[in-house]
Amino acid sequence: MHLSIYRTKKDVSAIVHAHPLFASAFTAMKCTINTNLTAEATAICDDPCFVQYALMGSKKLASLASESILKSDILLLENHGIITTGSSLLQAFDKLEVLENAAKMT
Repeated sequence: MHLSIYRTKKDVSAIVHAHPLFASAFTAMKCTINTNLTAEATAICDDPCFVQYALMGSKKLASLASESILKSDILLLENHGIITTGSSLLQAFDKLEVLENAAKMT
């Protein structure tokens, strides 16, 4: 999945894939996270893209994630976790951290 994202979106230099508690709960509920609650979230996070469930490690998940990454730098993987991308590891991590805080407030 990660390699597929790098191949699809050439400006991505870093990917963070994590399972933060609050944001991951939103993926299980099939709900989006409001990224317009704070100025920081509005500036750093675009609207996350929800990715339908596919078995981890599968070609289907890689395909779904690669298609979705063209719509948003933040992916909510159904029943799984979060992917954020950026031009640096710090940028991708910042998106994850701000997204998790937005999830706590949503």
